Amino acid sequence: MKQLFLSLLTSGQYTRLVQPDVFVCERARDLRWDHGINLSGADAIHVASAIEAECGEFLTTDQRAKSPLRQAAALAALGLRVVRPSGTQVLPDEFRQERLTEVPPAAPKPPKARRRRHKRQS
Repeated sequence: MKQLFLSLLTSGQYTRLVQPDVFVCERARDLRWDHGINLSGADAIHVASAIEAECGEFLTTDQRAKSPLRQAAALAALGLRVVRPSGTQVLPDEFRQERLTEVPPAAPKPPKARRRRHKRQS
């Protein structure tokens, strides 16, 4: 799996690696300043990189309040389609795996530890 993922990322066929530069950083800033798109810092850099690279889609499973998924309509107006991996229209079928494209269920919370009271021995 690791080799498949590495091959997919470095092939240049389906992805293109983008080095953040001053233009990407300014575009990330402008997402908020000019377009009112409120993303976390890292997400803004990722989205700005995708826009600079003229990506057709931005895949994410992030559902936090400041996630690109929550801003999908505004980003679509800028030419970037934001979708969950299961909704992609560009990823070739040979790279699709159902268990990788769905949002994983939340991990159960561990039970709270209970304190035991010891009776005093008389």
